[in-house]
Amino acid sequence: MKRLIILRHSKTETAGGPKRDIDRVLIERGRRDAATMARYFVSRGHACRLVLCSTSARTRETLAIFQPIACAGTPVEFRDELYLAEAPDILAALRSLDDKEGPVMLVGHNPGLAELALGLCMPPLSVEQEERHRRMRDKFATSSLAVIGFDLAAWRSQRPGSGVLEDFMRPRDLGQTGE
Repeated sequence: MKRLIILRHSKTETAGGPKRDIDRVLIERGRRDAATMARYFVSRGHACRLVLCSTSARTRETLAIFQPIACAGTPVEFRDELYLAEAPDILAALRSLDDKEGPVMLVGHNPGLAELALGLCMPPLSVEQEERHRRMRDKFATSSLAVIGFDLAAWRSQRPGSGVLEDFMRPRDLGQTGE
């Protein structure tokens, strides 16, 4: 069994202006949302044993807030190839993982994360799963968290539609401001 946790970076400064995109940092709401989602993660009993994180300032800052609350001491690999990566590139990074790794958390960017999550999940099998899928399709907002389980022994075996969406949450679903 493999488990993938996908965390989209939190709300940031507006794009444009003198800062390069990779250097944009979180706004106050983004910092609050990252902490909210970390507390939610813990409340649901989720865990991670490895974090793969984009090298952007906003993903690093999101993780810096999230990690001490939810997965302190977990090894982190900052990967340049995850910065604004498309779904096939993210999937390639996952497929290259050692099979002893897991659960694995990805911290990155849309649209790649949303496309990956939607593509990896099999159709819902219950009303509860359908509600999660509906919210994820509706908007994979900043600070969104998806947990996908796979009945697989090897990361390289991941294929479209091979995962079960075990959890999906956004700050606004928890009564936070969210996007």
